[in-house]
Amino acid sequence: MKVVNYNENLRKILRNLIIEITKKEEYLYLFYQLYDDIKNKCGIYDYLLGLAFESAYLVTSISLKHYPQDKELLKSFSYLKSFYSIEELKESLTINTFINLLEDVTYFYDSALYYKREAVKNALDDKEFIMSIFPSFLIDALTYLNRYDASVIVDEYYERVKENSENAFNDTVSMSTEDLIRLEKEDFDSYKYIILEMIEYYYKYKKYLLSNNLLYDEFDIDIISMIEEDLLSTVYFSISNNTLLEKIISGYLEYKLLSNEKLEEINEHYNNKNNKKAFIKIMKKSYELKNQKNR
Repeated sequence: MKVVNYNENLRKILRNLIIEITKKEEYLYLFYQLYDDIKNKCGIYDYLLGLAFESAYLVTSISLKHYPQDKELLKSFSYLKSFYSIEELKESLTINTFINLLEDVTYFYDSALYYKREAVKNALDDKEFIMSIFPSFLIDALTYLNRYDASVIVDEYYERVKENSENAFNDTVSMSTEDLIRLEKEDFDSYKYIILEMIEYYYKYKKYLLSNNLLYDEFDIDIISMIEEDLLSTVYFSISNNTLLEKIISGYLEYKLLSNEKLEEINEHYNNKNNKKAFIKIMKKSYELKNQKNR
């Protein structure tokens, strides 16, 4: 079951509010008004300030990891580390610092899932400190450090659609390919599990198309043969062949975006005994490989 990330929901609200404020002529007054509320009110305002602090901490600490000698980053990190409570942060908060925190909220929200996972993972050693100011850091930790699974790819697509991305599908495939290349280097067993999960859906969809004379891509036809001949070799081949990896991700995402009517049609296809036989064979082999440690 997925963790509902209220932090991301609030980051989105803050980000959109910032965008709306900057469009107005009286934007400076509106920023001061928001700053005054954060500074002098409690409840949700404390939560928003804590969220802004946590976002800034995540962005600054991961940036510092890559640029450890950057003086501005060192200064910002030292400032963030100087607080021990939300009340102390409130008391010292200035309008300029507040705007800087909001910028990091926007930056974190707009970043790719891989970046968010890395930023949260990087900050884990400081979790007790972060949670002394913002206990709900735990929500982000549970969300972004949970086992990467193929459904993240679908989430990434819908996030891009929400932001009106014209190339949501292709950008999602491209980003997911990069994420999985990194994952394979860090944790092959997790990579294998995800690739097999995607192959199951890829094969189900593309084999259905092929059986109904609706598949015209020769590479897809070759991949189906490869899967049927040696599933594990297909997984290993995907490591060194980005085009194959992109094809599997793309086919998986295509299947996941099909209408309910189309999904029912595909399921009906596999109710046929002859069609089901090859499909079940692949599913059984995939299940076996998912539960087998290779490295």
